[in-house]
Amino acid sequence: MKALNRPLNTPKGEQEQFVSLWYRHGKPCMGRAWNSNGKIDASFVDAGHEFTGHLVGSMQMLVELPATAVGFEYCWLPYKEASVYMDKDFAPVHMSYVAPCVIQLDPYEILGSVNLKHERAEVAIDGRVMTLEGPKIRELMVHLSNSRCSSCSGRTFEALRALSPNA
Repeated sequence: MKALNRPLNTPKGEQEQFVSLWYRHGKPCMGRAWNSNGKIDASFVDAGHEFTGHLVGSMQMLVELPATAVGFEYCWLPYKEASVYMDKDFAPVHMSYVAPCVIQLDPYEILGSVNLKHERAEVAIDGRVMTLEGPKIRELMVHLSNSRCSSCSGRTFEALRALSPNA
């Protein structure tokens, strides 16, 4: 699953980053994977440290299949809308409250993770871990799955609501 369904503007130029999951001592860590000269590289944050390269053994990558085959679609919404669960047909894709999110670090965008329970987002760039907490995470784009919309990819919250049969 490509972050925001497009290449992100990163410190290394435009880069396709993919939603990935890795477990460290049984704890799920959401992060990003990318093509590095024909090989898969990845970055995950745990306990305030970046894990990348040979430190990452096996990992999982989220794959987008046709909605007609799986019965749901994916979309990206700001945290402030994704974190409100009432009257919605979609929810954050998460493992133990940890969901993928795109963090805006002007002028860059980096795929990282957000802990929905603790309202804390983390991302690492070149060994440096950055953390956002509380109100600072409201505009982060969070990855969601939706079971009813006809095509939620890139749609705004209002457009998703308009597609809902209960709107």
